[in-house]
Amino acid sequence: MTARPVDNQRIQELYIQLNAIRKRIELLNLTAQDFSNDTNPDSLSAAYVDAVIVLFYRVIEEANELSYETKWEYPNIPWDQIRGMRNAVAHAYFKLDLPTVWDTIEHDLSALREVCEKYAENHGLKLDPHAASSQLSLYDEVMGVEGTE
Repeated sequence: MTARPVDNQRIQELYIQLNAIRKRIELLNLTAQDFSNDTNPDSLSAAYVDAVIVLFYRVIEEANELSYETKWEYPNIPWDQIRGMRNAVAHAYFKLDLPTVWDTIEHDLSALREVCEKYAENHGLKLDPHAASSQLSLYDEVMGVEGTE
């Protein structure tokens, strides 16, 4: 089975965003409590939460846009739930259940990382982890986060 050529680009971008979200959480020292309980929209931690949700959206958007052929290669992934989560983030942002988003990031995104790695192996694609860190540099510079390289 061969996937559409655009899936190679989507898998690479998905891999970049998966790395970015993990690294962002580490760099910002976000915890489940920080992520889920900050009700002050003017706080710095709320800005961090928003930044992570933007990366999360990019992850689920890329996953959602993979071809049906590629999705069929990985039937253990809940593609319909990913589409539903994508729609919730895109259309009901201010009603998001933040503990659910955090739980998804912490426990479910590793399966998408495995998809990226298996896809790359099966389709001769070389995933570039350095592309992920280079994508972070501008944001980190603006936010004043050190130690990204």
